[in-house]
Amino acid sequence: MPLRFFHATVSALHMHVLRWWREYVLTLAAVLIVVLGGYFFFFAAPYGFPADMTITIPEGASLGATAEELKKAGLIPNQTAFVLFVRLIGGSDRIHAGRYRFPRPQNAIIIAGRLIAADSGIPPIRITFPEGSTNTEMAALIHAQFSDLAESDFIAAGASGQGYLFPDTYVFAAGDTQDSIIVRLRSTFDKRIATIEHQIRASGHSLGDIVTMASILEAETKTPEDRRIVAGILWKRLAIGMALQVDAAPETYKTLGLPRSPIDNPGLDAVLAAAEPTKTKYLYYLTGSDGRMHYAVTFAEHQANLERYLK
Repeated sequence: MPLRFFHATVSALHMHVLRWWREYVLTLAAVLIVVLGGYFFFFAAPYGFPADMTITIPEGASLGATAEELKKAGLIPNQTAFVLFVRLIGGSDRIHAGRYRFPRPQNAIIIAGRLIAADSGIPPIRITFPEGSTNTEMAALIHAQFSDLAESDFIAAGASGQGYLFPDTYVFAAGDTQDSIIVRLRSTFDKRIATIEHQIRASGHSLGDIVTMASILEAETKTPEDRRIVAGILWKRLAIGMALQVDAAPETYKTLGLPRSPIDNPGLDAVLAAAEPTKTKYLYYLTGSDGRMHYAVTFAEHQANLERYLK
């Protein structure tokens, strides 16, 4: 009797374990199906993920607008799930604007992490803006490296800032936008100008006039010495009520005073030359066919220089 009872107990326990194991496996399978199904439905890279896709997230774009853009581009399967996931991991206020490149399919979880970390997937871009570059010339250099940034848009956005977009060599993040590039150029101008603030204040001229004069010097001269001499000549012309008469700004042949705004973006040396000009007896100058600057005190001397050096 005891032995029979033992066998019955073992058998019942065995059946109970089998039943429990079967229920466990079925439950686990169901959970896996739900999890995998949810993953593929909400987070997996969509079928037909575009090849080597680059998109731009605008400055100030909301998380919802960003998710909508990603969905339209075919990069995420579900924008609501994307928004909820980003908020869940605490990144709703840390989505970075810029350009992002997707050379291969990536799931929504990875994409969310990249936008939060500003991981553009594009190498940094180096651009050199020569001193005296106009906004139009800067726009062309930028468009050559950022093909999705239209030249006309940059020109329009930076129109009022010509003269104050500092020419230098910059390393931009691939995700930089038109607005962030303009902000960078302008902030660099402010930092560089701060180093010669004393000279500008001592010049007796406003910053606007100094920058405008410097932009003319960039277009009219080539060497630091000539910039300072020509600056002295042009300030003298203004002081005696004479038209500037500079080829770089043709309107100055007909009107008195400086141009209404800078004609290009001058470098720091030109700004310093405008603030600290060299005083001479000269009132005229020209660049000869020999590439050198020739000066004259009187108009008669200037005419002689024209005949001699412009052949």
